[in-house]
Amino acid sequence: AYQYPCKTKRTYRGLWMTETEYNSYLEGEFQYIPSFLSTSRNFSKFYKNKGVNCLMIFKIECHPHRAFEVGKEFSKYEKEEEETLFSCYNKFKVVQKKKKFEFNGEEFEFGILLEIVNEDLDINSGKVFAVLNYF
Repeated sequence: AYQYPCKTKRTYRGLWMTETEYNSYLEGEFQYIPSFLSTSRNFSKFYKNKGVNCLMIFKIECHPHRAFEVGKEFSKYEKEEEETLFSCYNKFKVVQKKKKFEFNGEEFEFGILLEIVNEDLDINSGKVFAVLNYF
């Protein structure tokens, strides 16, 4: 299978988040994201629209099966998105959180810095219902 290993060290994702959701991310704790996660390698191209109030920044030190850089062979939108796609059920550590801040000239209500954890998931923990690695 053809792979683009993850070379980028930082990716971005914008989203809408309530204060309750933001408060559920605790620094030093871990989060599982239960689906594929699309991010952008380029801050100026990450998904942002009028409804986005939170910036998630992902620090990546990962194996190719955890995330890969989507190339033009896989997406006709590669130039517009510069996408890095995370596989399902990756484990992330919450490194830092910020409220009401500016990043690269954009204002955000919330910010979360997450770092991918390179370890196999314990599928018997009750937190993970399926592990899907297609890469």
